[in-house]
Amino acid sequence: MNVGGPSVQITGLFNSMIHEYNQLLVYGSCEGNEIDFLELNDIKINVIKIPNLGKSINIIEDLKVLYQLIKIIRGFKPDIVHTHMAKAGALGRIANLLSFTKAKSIHTFHGHLLFGYFSGFKLFLYIFAEKILNRITDYSIVVGSRVRDELISRRIISSNNSIAVPPGLTPGKIPSRLSSRFKLRIQEKDFVLIWIGRLEKIKRPERLLRISKELSKYH
Repeated sequence: MNVGGPSVQITGLFNSMIHEYNQLLVYGSCEGNEIDFLELNDIKINVIKIPNLGKSINIIEDLKVLYQLIKIIRGFKPDIVHTHMAKAGALGRIANLLSFTKAKSIHTFHGHLLFGYFSGFKLFLYIFAEKILNRITDYSIVVGSRVRDELISRRIISSNNSIAVPPGLTPGKIPSRLSSRFKLRIQEKDFVLIWIGRLEKIKRPERLLRISKELSKYH
């Protein structure tokens, strides 16, 4: 639940159904360089935090998390277990299988790790693991058609049990170009490039610098 698109989508999904369904959000801890979305926003949803659930792989801690998830699922007795993200999604789906509650398993791919994260044997393991997890997943939701096509091409998911659903966000009022430049004290004649995203390697921020250098030749 670090600050980012998935957190906004998940809390938005909860809020939109808060009066229709009994819901429970189970989440872990953020990395040291991340900020917890729930700590910044006053969101009235039912939550359980598992502090030792994080991005890094730790066999002993992850087995403890798996046990905790199984206990939570057995206690809550959901009709649907909806998982998000790679590691949490894996643990959540396995926990659902081992809880024997007959809850349907739905997993949302907010992206994938096919490009930019792993290579060689690690990439092979990731694809192999996701293919196995797909066998215990009733349905997959993918946040973009291109991502879905790429997952289908690697046979991680199939077209029969997946759908592409764009982020359900309501855009705010977009100010005019002139008023935005005035507010930011940017001259009308100035050429502007904007970066929107986290400053991390996977987001490829160096592309903006390369584009800026190329465009400076013509402006």
